[in-house]
Amino acid sequence: MFHGATRMAFLDWKNEFNTGIEAIDTDHKFLVSLINQLDEALRDGQNQEVVGSVLNALYDYTNYHFLREEKMMKACGYTDEKEHAAQHQDLKTQVMEARDAYLKQQTDDIKQPVMDFMKTWLADHILGHDMQYVSSMLANRDAAENAARIFDNNKDWMLTENGDVQ
Repeated sequence: MFHGATRMAFLDWKNEFNTGIEAIDTDHKFLVSLINQLDEALRDGQNQEVVGSVLNALYDYTNYHFLREEKMMKACGYTDEKEHAAQHQDLKTQVMEARDAYLKQQTDDIKQPVMDFMKTWLADHILGHDMQYVSSMLANRDAAENAARIFDNNKDWMLTENGDVQ
């Protein structure tokens, strides 16, 4: 690659990903950025420490985003919040498994499946599941935004699932 060349992003932000809810869209854009950082680290042949760090950041931010999103859904009275939270738990487990698989088996044959999974789960989750709560959140925008603010101010995202501080 010649100096100054820019690579194409592994995953581009698309207008169809926009929910119209600023906190959610900001989180989703950051997740896209982390997936692109992971792809770049893998393509550049970065060592396990660098790739592991990006994978850990992706897992941690996914956890933060899911917890905040769940607080926002609950605050605006989204009726399928419990089902959506169960999907989040499944996705967190899958992200953790993808991270662990890479860290245990640093071979080239695992890189593409990990990246394909990351790309697919984010796009499918945003378009297939998150869009279902949009009308509820937009109808109760103040409650949703207030829940996001309270969540961030209380640092709830720093708690593990059993309530211990990370």
